[in-house]
Amino acid sequence: MHIKTFVGVYPNLARVRPSVGSFLDQVKEAYPSLRAANYFLSTPEASCFIYRIEGTKHHNTGVIACLDVRDFLEGRILQHERTLEAEEEKQMRLLLERRAAVKPVLIAYPNATPLDHWISAFMQARLPFMEINLEKEKKLHRVWRVSEATDLAELTALFDEHVPRVYIADGHHRTVCSALLYKRLQVENKDNLVYDRFLCGLFPESELEIFAFNRIVQLPDHLDVETLLSRLSEWCVVKPLRKKRQPLKKHEMTLFAGDACYSLRWKKEVLDEYASAPAILDTALLNDHVLGEIMGISDVRTDSRVTYTESPKGLRTITKKIHLDPRCVAFCLYPVSAPEFFAVADAGEVLPPKSTWFEPRMKNGLLVQEF
Repeated sequence: MHIKTFVGVYPNLARVRPSVGSFLDQVKEAYPSLRAANYFLSTPEASCFIYRIEGTKHHNTGVIACLDVRDFLEGRILQHERTLEAEEEKQMRLLLERRAAVKPVLIAYPNATPLDHWISAFMQARLPFMEINLEKEKKLHRVWRVSEATDLAELTALFDEHVPRVYIADGHHRTVCSALLYKRLQVENKDNLVYDRFLCGLFPESELEIFAFNRIVQLPDHLDVETLLSRLSEWCVVKPLRKKRQPLKKHEMTLFAGDACYSLRWKKEVLDEYASAPAILDTALLNDHVLGEIMGISDVRTDSRVTYTESPKGLRTITKKIHLDPRCVAFCLYPVSAPEFFAVADAGEVLPPKSTWFEPRMKNGLLVQEF
């Protein structure tokens, strides 16, 4: 995978401190006016960047660089999610209005030990050129600039040699919109060189955190909790739990119904039905057998009876919502693993909607690519 440099545009911290967090929150909507008002600076030359997010429990380290749109069009940048045409057009309008990408697409790749070692050694040998401490989020964002010709040559060579393909974790619409814009300008015979690359944050598998989306579902009128449990026993081993908790392993779900909590483990014969799939995903089983067959929900994307909450928000959010409506129950799922995510994308398939919540969550405006 060939990474490309870009001239990094970054916040003028002398102007935005101490309210840097609220400033970054404005960038998505107000970048052109903030840029015109000199709230941003530019690096003196095109570079790549090492980016590290340090939290209270986890640290995430990756590389911010551009990837070539043609690598996406030729299948070396893989996706696991379908995009919507309306959202593609919206992202394209924003890109053309801003003339800038204000947030990197989150890209994942399997670990490559030589690349991991190079990044670690580079950080240890140099001071970061930018540090932003977001106290509200309890996260420190640190950025190192890779600008010397020898360093850039080493870094790009390591990606070329050890990372043959990468995977979009978050930012499918932004990626597709970049590709569509590139192709559209080719047809119109316009100068498209500035649109031949798009801004990415590339993180190895070990630096990527994958969480589940939990489902809050409104029961149909004909179905009560007792009947639901009876129907679930056709597909799952159902066990009452003394304490509410998230699932402990793959192929276990937990069901919250009122003040009760149940462990649901898929029966072997159910799992055997999916043995030929690239990965046996609990989200797919839940959609097919529980939401589809038991509750009559055919399209989880559009049915208003299903809402989603990312698991990092914890159980309090779930219990609060189901107590507000006694007709609601919640299903908590175990996260999809990185190898499963890679396997689905390698097979040219897509994950069910709301299967994954990826971290790190990069900030708008921390590093910007202008066109």
